[in-house]
Amino acid sequence: MKSNTHIIDASLQTSKTDVTTWELPEGAIARLGRGDVNDIAFSPDEKHIAITTDIGIWLYTLPELSPVALWDTENGHSEVVTFSPDSCLIATYSDNEETLKVWDVRSGICLAHMEDSYQPDNAKPRFSQDCKHLFSGALQWCAKTGKLLDETDYWHPHPNNAASHFTFSPDGHLVIGERFNNSDDTQVVVWKVETGEEIAVLSENSEEHTLFWWNPVFSQCGSYVAAHTPEGTISVWELENGRLLNTYSDFGDAKLYPCFTPNGNLNAAAIQLQKVEIWNLEKHEIIDAFKINNEYINRYNVRFSDDGTKLAVSIPNVLTLWTKRENGCHTLTTRNGHTDTADSLAFSADGKTLAAAYWGSNVIIYDVASHASQCPEGEKVDGSAHAVYLSANGRFIATGGDDEDVLWLSEIGKPQPVAEITGNWLGARQSKAFSPAANRLAIADDEFTIHLWESTNLQKNGTESENWRKYNTLIGHTTYIRGIAFSPDGNKLASIAASVGEDCPQDARLWDVDTGEQIAELSLPPFLDASNMYRRWDFGITYSPLGDLIAAGQWGEIVLWNASDGTIAMTIPQPKGSQRPIALRFSPCGRFLASGAWWQSKLKLVSIRLWEIASKKNIATFWSHTTDVQDLQFSPDGAMLASAGHDGVIYLWNLKPYIE
Repeated sequence: MKSNTHIIDASLQTSKTDVTTWELPEGAIARLGRGDVNDIAFSPDEKHIAITTDIGIWLYTLPELSPVALWDTENGHSEVVTFSPDSCLIATYSDNEETLKVWDVRSGICLAHMEDSYQPDNAKPRFSQDCKHLFSGALQWCAKTGKLLDETDYWHPHPNNAASHFTFSPDGHLVIGERFNNSDDTQVVVWKVETGEEIAVLSENSEEHTLFWWNPVFSQCGSYVAAHTPEGTISVWELENGRLLNTYSDFGDAKLYPCFTPNGNLNAAAIQLQKVEIWNLEKHEIIDAFKINNEYINRYNVRFSDDGTKLAVSIPNVLTLWTKRENGCHTLTTRNGHTDTADSLAFSADGKTLAAAYWGSNVIIYDVASHASQCPEGEKVDGSAHAVYLSANGRFIATGGDDEDVLWLSEIGKPQPVAEITGNWLGARQSKAFSPAANRLAIADDEFTIHLWESTNLQKNGTESENWRKYNTLIGHTTYIRGIAFSPDGNKLASIAASVGEDCPQDARLWDVDTGEQIAELSLPPFLDASNMYRRWDFGITYSPLGDLIAAGQWGEIVLWNASDGTIAMTIPQPKGSQRPIALRFSPCGRFLASGAWWQSKLKLVSIRLWEIASKKNIATFWSHTTDVQDLQFSPDGAMLASAGHDGVIYLWNLKPYIE
């Protein structure tokens, strides 16, 4: 099939608007990235597309995908989004806050804020046809004031039944959802919204969460439902009697997203690995096909426009818009920047470049001054979770791998990995650390052991290559190793371990890398709040660049040890809302310590704190990321701090007012 697709590049680098400075938190210089995508909605007038992310709500123009607004950054995480029929209002829901909000598209003003508004799983809020009312779960609200108008019980039509995962018909009169009965079977049922009357039972299935990946859609007339079935097909039911009308198959392992067009045609997007196919199911022919660069994780956000002429596909770092033109041609518009978890960071030696490793995509390089980004052509590290480091020769290297027996190492910009570290001891629970001074890599396995690898540079055919060899093994921990850190010279290693459970056993150790012997056991003080069991096995650990201190974060406090003998030098209790200081980094001068918190229940934003070590004084606090801070890195001159978050963005912070 010859494709008529034309590709438009609307990448982050070529945007005329510097979105990296939009709606920044106090103290931030820039925000790199736009947050992990949670949901997508097309406006009925086809002028805009709204995207909810882990940092707020983005509004783009169509078909250019030009950013025009970023809202709700002070509250961050939003799950679902929907437009009103007149395209003038947007409704969003946040599960973290259990809050429903209504936004005016033109002004960006939040018109209504409904707290404690339960929204069933996977169900979007719905506007009435006159746009005056908003339906959320069993609640009916005034769309512009947020006043509760009515509460119905149609979500639970029968006693002792639980229902979830709801989708409304286009006119809002019907709803389809899962129902779990007393025998743990799952029924897919269609009800009338106004009365709760059961129209049809489409299936009974004992598998859990069936509808979550069914992607059910109603026809425009409201008489039919199409869905992706557990058998890998798309089936169509007649709602009047629940009769199965047709089944479309032969899609292999593709994820399927059906769509009824206004004229009654049934189309579908079939997505498998790096390929998207758009089908006319009734003719059993492919309308168009295009590629997506999704080598590392099989996760998508997919949404058709109401008329089926547009399709948005979001994968880590790339948002793609497919548009059907009247002349039979199709266009593709792409937008970079909506990344998954930013997992680790590394500054270049001159501080001008920042490398970031992500879940779901490979390393991205940022110019610190201009905030421009690029994805290096050569670096192809397999795996869904990566880490990036600066080597002694000033080059960025990255690690990645999902297999239990392979860890890849790559130098950014080179077409092939520089090393392949193998062993049946590798696993998904890896903790890793790199020492640029000694060119050593430490990897912790699931058997409570740390494996040390060392690289030597070789000359081969006039070019420099690397040879990685097993250097040593550190044995002694009796539970899962949560963090490891090299001393500045690479000759010592600090490690911390903890286990899940009521007793939550934990220990920290200091090792001699060359001999493999334990130098000291680092004493861990008891938890400040022994009654709090929430994620007590989470720890972070880091070594001072001066080599004199080791810092670790545990629930409620930061512990600092003397690196010479492992005795406790001091503890820094953490204030409320910052009890999980897992991400830690010393400043280059060794006088300051930055701590990044992990998320706690009811928090809208998590904190990054700058501590003066000698006085234990918190000299600066930044509230920014909406969930866990994964990594922190100081620029070489110590004047800037970069923070990487589980929300998919990186913040650059100006530290000059605090350290000079």
